[in-house]
Amino acid sequence: NSETARKVQELAVKIDYHPNLLAQHLKQQRTNTIGVIIPETVNRFFSLAVGGIQDVANKTGYNVMICQSNETLALERNNLQTLLASKADGLLISVSRETNQHDHLQYAIDKEVPLVFFDRIVEELNASQVYSDNHEICFQGTEHLINQGCKRIAFIAGPQFLYNSRNRLNGYLAALKQHNIKISESLIVYTNYKRGDVEEYTR
Repeated sequence: NSETARKVQELAVKIDYHPNLLAQHLKQQRTNTIGVIIPETVNRFFSLAVGGIQDVANKTGYNVMICQSNETLALERNNLQTLLASKADGLLISVSRETNQHDHLQYAIDKEVPLVFFDRIVEELNASQVYSDNHEICFQGTEHLINQGCKRIAFIAGPQFLYNSRNRLNGYLAALKQHNIKISESLIVYTNYKRGDVEEYTR
């Protein structure tokens, strides 16, 4: 009754009692936690993405666990294992520049953990995906340069096993073809998303 509830609440305050969230989560079979794996935090895009994820999650009563792969497959695997062991209710993942193997991601899907790829996706896997139209973005960027009178347009491409990297390159190539500009392989440089690559290749 209300009187008993009042006394219990007063005693809880007096002895500084706090509920055991782990025990509650075990009973409910959910942790109200979303795991996020990003390649790096120094990239402004991922910093903004994490901020947006936290805003939405907090409004709906969820906490966010953020892991950083440092652009390595090995650390991405470890991050995923940690989040699965922590019983995260769902996962948001942007894969690293080294992620050309997907068995660890398929494992999470097989375990029926809700998984969403964002920005850097893995098209071969059956999971939800959120990403920009990289093909159209690079097509428009290349076409803009062509309309300015440029004929020799260089392109710095990322790892081609990554879906967004392939789409960016294909958008560039499509714009050249549409405007009947010869494609020169010498103007296409392949990099690995390492900091400093762009500065090095544009000198």
